[in-house]
Amino acid sequence: MMRGYEILEEQRRGQFPTQEHVEWFASRGIASMDMFMTWDGFAHPLRLDRVVFLRNGRFEFERHLRRDREGVVTAYTVVIRNDRGFVADIAAWHPKSDRLATWLGRCAMLGEDDLYAARLREALRVHLDPIGWFRERRQGVVIVNEAAARPLLLQAGPLHTASVGHGRALLAMLSEVRLPTVLADDTTEDAA
Repeated sequence: MMRGYEILEEQRRGQFPTQEHVEWFASRGIASMDMFMTWDGFAHPLRLDRVVFLRNGRFEFERHLRRDREGVVTAYTVVIRNDRGFVADIAAWHPKSDRLATWLGRCAMLGEDDLYAARLREALRVHLDPIGWFRERRQGVVIVNEAAARPLLLQAGPLHTASVGHGRALLAMLSEVRLPTVLADDTTEDAA
């Protein structure tokens, strides 16, 4: 099992964003400091890396591919800390295609460490995309894996979104329930 320091080392292999990238973020209302620091003071800089987005909500670094390098793109990568605050995964985000995925599949959301943290606001902010998350200094969460995020968000208390439309979509996602198949040994009805 990969440890936190190994995850950090892997993400650090990427390149720092160039001035062009800093200006792109600035044009969307994001301060350069928020590209490099979390709201609570951790230095987890955004990096650029070559990745392939996979079908299962995951991605792989180009440097780890053995064969097919089709679909390789340059994406932003960011470290994700889990709900206990430990470094647990890396997310890759490609704004042009709006793809967001995790490397190891250990975290369901960007900002997962903010789920149960003390809040100045009553509700946990659920951002529609990473732009909103960075704009808010990485406070709140961005859903990467809906199925894994659902139980965590249901326990997180009140949720806050930027729009009614996003709130309705979030409520629909949280309401989705997949019931298990129930098998019985005896096919006769129990007497009530």
